[in-house]
Amino acid sequence: MLKATIWYLLRNYSRSYRYIPPLFTFLISLGLFYTYSPNPIMGSFSFTTMLIYIMAAWFSYSFLKTEHAVQEELTILHVKSRALYLIGLICSVALIMCFIVVVAIVYPIVFDKFDEPIRFEHLIVGLFTHLSSALLGIAISLYFAKRVERASYAIGGILLILALSFCQGALIAKAGIAGALLSWVFPPAYHTMNMLLNYSSYTMTSTVGTIGLSIGYAVLLMILLVQVLKRVEE
Repeated sequence: MLKATIWYLLRNYSRSYRYIPPLFTFLISLGLFYTYSPNPIMGSFSFTTMLIYIMAAWFSYSFLKTEHAVQEELTILHVKSRALYLIGLICSVALIMCFIVVVAIVYPIVFDKFDEPIRFEHLIVGLFTHLSSALLGIAISLYFAKRVERASYAIGGILLILALSFCQGALIAKAGIAGALLSWVFPPAYHTMNMLLNYSSYTMTSTVGTIGLSIGYAVLLMILLVQVLKRVEE
């Protein structure tokens, strides 16, 4: 049932052409960034990781709004579970973002945009930081799209969270310990970006911990939302 749901949702989304604005924005941004080369590997991944974070939120919101309310309810009746429908949405957007992540990583390698040969370590860290950022973007967009009815409020909430994610460094610098503690409440996208920018100063343990934090935050948010929807059904 889940496989059929994912296939249906992806086919429905492809017919809506809602993917065109975020896709073209991503491709143009990626092309413009790599106009000047060579670039440092991890510094470049820091930018594309943040780009993936934003694009994941955009793709997710457009995907979630593909079906009208009546059509969505009919789909849920067919699936027989609102939670399963939501899981299908998450998996569908995740598949789209996997393709986007591959493009973001492979493009500079194929066209020789880096200032040194990429190593396996760079590739693995880059892959997981991009995927974890994609999960964060999906989770944030999913939460606001499903919990906030008015589109203007939902979009505003998503943009606010994205902005706060990027401003955590300034918050920590100005508010000290209080700002540092508060920054952990927001999605840990800044920590991923900071780790990539200062990669040489991070140990393998701290690198894995930073990536794990992003994945854990996203998965926890998704699980909470699925549990809420299960309770609504009960």
